[in-house]
Amino acid sequence: MDVGRKRLVGLALLVLCASSCTASDALPAFDAPVVDAAGALSNSAKTELGAELEAFRTETGPQIAVLTVESTGGASIEDYAIDVARAWGVGDRERDDGVLLLLVTGDRELRIEVGSGVEGDLTDLESGRIIDLAMVPLLQAGDTDGAVRAGVAALMLELSGGTYEPPSMAVGSATGASTGGLVFAILVAAFIVMAFIVVSTLGRRRGWVVSSGSSSGSSVGSRTSGGFSGGGGGGFSGGGASGKW
Repeated sequence: MDVGRKRLVGLALLVLCASSCTASDALPAFDAPVVDAAGALSNSAKTELGAELEAFRTETGPQIAVLTVESTGGASIEDYAIDVARAWGVGDRERDDGVLLLLVTGDRELRIEVGSGVEGDLTDLESGRIIDLAMVPLLQAGDTDGAVRAGVAALMLELSGGTYEPPSMAVGSATGASTGGLVFAILVAAFIVMAFIVVSTLGRRRGWVVSSGSSSGSSVGSRTSGGFSGGGGGGFSGGGASGKW
């Protein structure tokens, strides 16, 4: 009986290990700031966003990662997002300042998963506003590139100490839907440009800019501006917001 029990216990452990390894292996690899596993983004958007996100991580500190997938494999978007964020280790191990922007194209869902160290800078309410006001309208219009650009710009602004202000939705209906859509697109583009300017200014005011000369007294000075090196081991506790389009 003892031998039989040992065999059963061993078999159970093997099954658990296999299922755990399979779940981990099923997650996309974190080999770039933007991982477009669903093929939802244009090559130019992936390249430009990747460069912007790496520059933001190097110069300002927090790390933002973008992931698109077709399906979560039956898991809720909340569970899937935190599994990915933890497996990738988005952010710095000591500051827990990572943020994951996840789009699930098959279910038309999206989520912003916020590292425990920046939940005060990027609250659940603010994450929800970015999803609902910056991203969902563009996703509904079929502009995935624009939605991700707008979301990333808003996230960088919030993480730099700024406050996201959504484009005005009060466009006169008398001018027709086409005019309203054009005005909205112009407002979104203007917001993205202004957000990048504010991010650059505020990021430097927070003293996180990498300096090749004098020391600023910040531990972030050890960051390098070389190629992408993945996550640093940031922690996540479930903060963030989800939405649909």
